[in-house]
Order: sequence, then structure tokens, then C-alpha cells
Amino acid sequence: MPYKLVAPSPGRSPYRRVRGSEFGIAIDRTTQRTERREAAQILAQWREEAKRASVVGPVKVGPTFAEAALAYKRAGGVSPNRTLVFADGCGSSPPSQREVWDQMWDQLAFVNLSGCDHSSF
Repeated sequence: MPYKLVAPSPGRSPYRRVRGSEFGIAIDRTTQRTERREAAQILAQWREEAKRASVVGPVKVGPTFAEAALAYKRAGGVSPNRTLVFADGCGSSPPSQREVWDQMWDQLAFVNLSGCDHSSF
């Protein structure tokens, strides 16, 4: 069934939805737009993306932060007993990017200050 623009359902959402399947890619999602003209533009954009994905295949944006950190560690960028141990799957959930950067800055400060004469502070 081709993609079609669906009017807002009373009690569900004020936004128009796109439903259907084209190029082997199914869609049932909101446009986050109340105006029909704006929703139609989004539908056209999604149709183009679906067409491109059917020809080229899904596009991978790039590695996640954890994947890149683990690759860096495996390439010898970090000592195995130091930073980035989370990338090996430790813990119930991965830390936020902010926590990782904080840990990396702490390690950098440790490395830079470990051989200093602290009397100059």
C-alpha cells in the first residue's frame, strides 16, 4: 500500500501521520505537523529517503562513541588497565558521553601531573 497522509485522529494527536509501505519500507509515524502542506513536504522527503534506501541500502551514519573508543583502545591508544574499560561491556548500562569525557580528562590530568614538581602550584 503506498504511503499516504492520514488526518489527525480525535483524542490521539493533533498531528498528521504517514502510513503505508513503498520500496519495501513500511512507515507508520507522525509528521509532527498540523498543516497538510507541511506534512505533504515531509511525506515527499520520506518517500525519497525510502527510495534511496531501497536502491543503495541502509546508510550507516558512523560508529557510536563507544565503538570508536573501543577501536581506539584496541589500536593501542590507551593502556588496557586505564580509561575506557566501559567499552568492553562492564556495567549494566554504558555511561553517558559526558561521564566518558570526564574520565578521559581525569586520566589526562593524572598523566600530565604525575611527574611534576607540585610545589609550583
